[in-house]
Amino acid sequence: MSSPPNRFTIPAPVNPALEKELRANLERLQKPNSTLGFFADIWIRLGLQQQRALPAMPQGSLLLFAGDNALATEEVPPPRGLSTPAQIMDILHGQAAFQQYPAENALPYRLVDVGVDFSFESNLSYWLHHGNRFINARLANGVAHPLQYPAMPTAHSQAAIDLGSKMAQREHHHGNNLLALNSLAWGAPLVAFVLHCAATDARPEELARDTKDLLGLPEEEAAALTRRVLRSHPKTTDGLTLLSLYGTYEMAALVGALLEGASRRMTLLIDGYPAAVALLLARAWQPEVVAYALWAHAPWQAAHRALYKELGAPPCLHPGAAEYAAGEGSMLAWSALQGKMATLGKPKPGEGPY
Repeated sequence: MSSPPNRFTIPAPVNPALEKELRANLERLQKPNSTLGFFADIWIRLGLQQQRALPAMPQGSLLLFAGDNALATEEVPPPRGLSTPAQIMDILHGQAAFQQYPAENALPYRLVDVGVDFSFESNLSYWLHHGNRFINARLANGVAHPLQYPAMPTAHSQAAIDLGSKMAQREHHHGNNLLALNSLAWGAPLVAFVLHCAATDARPEELARDTKDLLGLPEEEAAALTRRVLRSHPKTTDGLTLLSLYGTYEMAALVGALLEGASRRMTLLIDGYPAAVALLLARAWQPEVVAYALWAHAPWQAAHRALYKELGAPPCLHPGAAEYAAGEGSMLAWSALQGKMATLGKPKPGEGPY
């Protein structure tokens, strides 16, 4: 894949001497009769990302990029209360699932409107959160149906990547060194599925197994629709072209945030299938980005699990029975990360905070 990310320079967190020291420290700090399991890999990865023999508990934030797309809204009309604007209204009123966690265990969040086809200005809650928790950075009112047209102009794809990059810069400027990333859009997994198949040349029938709850369509219908969409445009491996043909503003923004975050040595918490597909696209431009990623939870659907195995980032949580609501996986993973870091106890004076 080609442009845009030549401007992103991601340091490879490979340091055999530091890794050896991290493993020695982990063995020394682990309490008797305790089992860290997969968290040991997370602890090592945090140390390599931070370039510290005793990694600190990150300071984090959650970025939710929101937008609309014609593919999902026309092919799988949202049930009442589940459209993108309705989900955003739930957040503005404090009623989203991820907002119900205790403040001491919750990540601060920002909801970024990059392409929602709705005006929120008449709602008081919009103005109460505008500029802080709700960022209006809308580039357009959703994207076109890829069966009829390219989803968006290439210039818009680039602008969305740049926007995601700027949001990651902002969080880093505020002192955060962990970014939890997710999209909030009706049908976002369906768009991600099309991008996944287009980027890997995978057979939709194979990836569609066990995905009805994820994609909103029976497996055969999801695979058939994906094939129709992919046949509507020339085959390509260029990432920017793929986003322009099949993507959304929020997917492109996720790619930009991932690349910018990794370039600043931020830990990237991948929450949900769309964020995982964005990581796949980002890796094709900058392979080192994967070394900064953690999975919020190990997935169980075929498409999401295929990315989990291919990209290889360790999970903070074991597989759940279903996909979590937008942002909820981040909150659960953050709480688990806090708890596991605490099990190692406090280091001796001068060894670094937790």
